[in-house]
Amino acid sequence: RRDAAVRTGRPVLGAVDGRQLWGEPGRAVLGHMIVVTGAISDRTTGKILGYFVNDSAAPPAGARFIPAAAFLDMWHSAGGQMEAIQ
Repeated sequence: RRDAAVRTGRPVLGAVDGRQLWGEPGRAVLGHMIVVTGAISDRTTGKILGYFVNDSAAPPAGARFIPAAAFLDMWHSAGGQMEAIQ
């Protein structure tokens, strides 16, 4: 569902483990909301290689690319919640 929404260009609001997102394991932030704005896929297999996210708590401007394995790990750590924005 997450990938289908991203592939159609719809932004996805998702909860991630902020400690992993910011590389600060001692920080007391588990559920942190970000917006997934896009993805890069392998042209041959269609497998998603990584996600573009917007995190308003991260300077500058909060936009960044996160490899798929790292994103999925921090997303699952926070409970795997997401909502496609209509």
